Amino acid sequence: MLRIIDNETNTGRIFFVNDSHHHIGEEVDGNENVPIGENGSYDFSKRLEEDIKESFKNCANSRYEPPPENLIIERNGSGTARDDHPHGIFDQIVVFPMKDKFRDEGEVTFSRSNKNISRWVNADYHRRRLIGFGRVDPGDIEGARKEIKKFPNKYGLTGLKIHPDSERFKLGSNEVIQLYVDCARMGLPIIFHTGYPSDVKDIHEGVNKTISLLVENGMEELVSQLNVIIGHCSYEEEEVFRYLSHPCIYGEMSTLSQGESFLNSARKNIRLSDFTNNTLNYFKKDVRETLKDKFWKIFQVNSHWSSKIMIGTDHPFLPKDNITKLFNAIFCSDISSDLDPWSIQNILGNNLVNLLTPNVGVHVSTFQSDHSN
Repeated sequence: MLRIIDNETNTGRIFFVNDSHHHIGEEVDGNENVPIGENGSYDFSKRLEEDIKESFKNCANSRYEPPPENLIIERNGSGTARDDHPHGIFDQIVVFPMKDKFRDEGEVTFSRSNKNISRWVNADYHRRRLIGFGRVDPGDIEGARKEIKKFPNKYGLTGLKIHPDSERFKLGSNEVIQLYVDCARMGLPIIFHTGYPSDVKDIHEGVNKTISLLVENGMEELVSQLNVIIGHCSYEEEEVFRYLSHPCIYGEMSTLSQGESFLNSARKNIRLSDFTNNTLNYFKKDVRETLKDKFWKIFQVNSHWSSKIMIGTDHPFLPKDNITKLFNAIFCSDISSDLDPWSIQNILGNNLVNLLTPNVGVHVSTFQSDHSN
């Protein structure tokens, strides 16, 4: 949770903040992270909050600034908001397995790892703070499909993470297409690890193949449940922004080092028209006509550029400096004057919540109060 002053409207605001890319468990190489403990998820979140607050002290001539210490923000008359958040800046954290030492010890690859995630996210202390995504190996497609079916009800997991470099599979393979279909059926978003712009291209092609398959088999109602997140999406190639214009594709920015530049490029280049004018031509005529005829109903799209990107940390693999720089770009750079609170809330948490199964994500309003005195 983040408190900030909006100088343009002379109001105090609260933003809820979610981390959409976070690992817990113990990696085969010894890297380890747990929710509670030194440098664990909550400790990391708390230290990140302190770093961000400290960096805001250097904000100058921006629309937003830290609130004075004595500012009290009314929550619609129901109470006050504290400046300190007991678990740090993140209200909720999407957690999933690393390539951990338990990955080969269950019935199928990652089944024991997924059970470990399930135990964490369903524990009383964590259930309001941690959102669990499972992991599978598409190389064992039958085992992977069997495992995914357990996610919603048996494990209480609400999404899928897959890693093409770690599990060594091709992004456009028939196995991955099958996982797209299965996840669409269950309303599970998929987050992919990526390392190159070419990965985004391959994912874009796979999503379109899946849409064709669904429409050709009379299952176009599932297209709106096909939601794919590009992990580590910090690429500024114009082609990548065209892919992010796809109604089913979103970008997570954990490797971002030049936040202001990326946000400026996103504002200029993420356009729904790029999908309707270009990508629709990818499909065969009968599929294309179905999509055109029922476009808004099928995709349930929000065409604003800010609805297509979200923050993530990749903890414990990346330094928290990356996310601190992104917050500075949003609130303290030249671009901050052009970012309205609605767009900021999209990026900080709303986009992730909107992709999750109903009742999983917590939707916290952005509260306001007059601080003119």
